[in-house]
Amino acid sequence: MDYQYDKEKDCLTIQFSGLSSPAGNSAQLLAGAEHPGIQLILSEDGKLSGLEISTASVYFDKIKLDNYAPRPSGTPGNQTSGFHALSPSEFTELDCPTLFHDKENDSFFGYIQKGNFSFKFGWVRETSTPSITWLSQNSCALGLDKNFAMIDFNAGEVRSNIALDTYFVGTYPTTDALLVATQLEVLALDLFTYEILSTTELPDFLVSMDTDQRPYTAHCFDGSSVKVQ
Repeated sequence: MDYQYDKEKDCLTIQFSGLSSPAGNSAQLLAGAEHPGIQLILSEDGKLSGLEISTASVYFDKIKLDNYAPRPSGTPGNQTSGFHALSPSEFTELDCPTLFHDKENDSFFGYIQKGNFSFKFGWVRETSTPSITWLSQNSCALGLDKNFAMIDFNAGEVRSNIALDTYFVGTYPTTDALLVATQLEVLALDLFTYEILSTTELPDFLVSMDTDQRPYTAHCFDGSSVKVQ
């Protein structure tokens, strides 16, 4: 699921991405008589794709809702230099390796370039933007939707390309591992091979990460905190 909170309208939108395809521009809203502020979002083929909750602060804690309001893209310390947006036709015509691409569902496209090497990719959600973390002058991590990749621009190689189970949240470099956070789990990657060392499952959606000291801590939407080893 994907949460988006509009502070001005006090409206929480929940997309059930795992149950149906993106609703698109033709999505329908269906409200019940008992709770008119809670509306069902139906896709073009009539499938339930999400919920839209007006006056969300009546049903949810305001502080928690603020965590799902739009904020500047990328995790702390990220740089977005090297990213360029592409039109669908430009994406098709660009002759370079593809990091990830869903031909049926992708609506947005771009590429990242450093020196002589470029890598292109696509994504589904309009609310998503590439999160790019430069770990060195020629090495970066790129997270987007349900994808994560490690790129070595010095060698022109993709060192790691992981299909995530839930939506990407952020990349957190530490002294002993590279933490890749998704909505419902945190992956710890080896700093040299980028192989997955461990996976920590979360009881609820991730709100924030504390990586100042070990053990690292993931704070969740339900108020719980989980130690990440």
